[in-house]
Amino acid sequence: MIGIPLFEGSQGGGDAVQNRAIQISDIQIKIAELQRERAKLADEIRDKVAKALTNFDGARVDFQSSQVLSARPVQEFQVWKMRYRRGKLETESFLSHQNSLEHAKMQTYTSWSKMRRALFEIKLLVLNVQEVEN
Repeated sequence: MIGIPLFEGSQGGGDAVQNRAIQISDIQIKIAELQRERAKLADEIRDKVAKALTNFDGARVDFQSSQVLSARPVQEFQVWKMRYRRGKLETESFLSHQNSLEHAKMQTYTSWSKMRRALFEIKLLVLNVQEVEN
């Protein structure tokens, strides 16, 4: 009876040893699967960040363009305002020019908010939620 367990132990044939070997190989397989999933998630996040950066860049260009384009209506309105104060412009015309100025300001604000939203999306992808909120 002593010889058989001794023989099994020297050949690695014990049930406990085989169970440990199976458990180790299962753990190694799970580690490999987790590493593949992690790499897949990293690729997906990288793609999402690239798309978010593209969206942000487009929103940034739109905002900068709207800033440049809204500068002229602001200057023009100052001229119309002076003409109105001097009595050289009717009220309807003045209000029409004021409406045009407000429209230009609204377009600038809209493009600014799109840019901010795109930046927030990038922060959500790159940083954790607590850092984004601060």
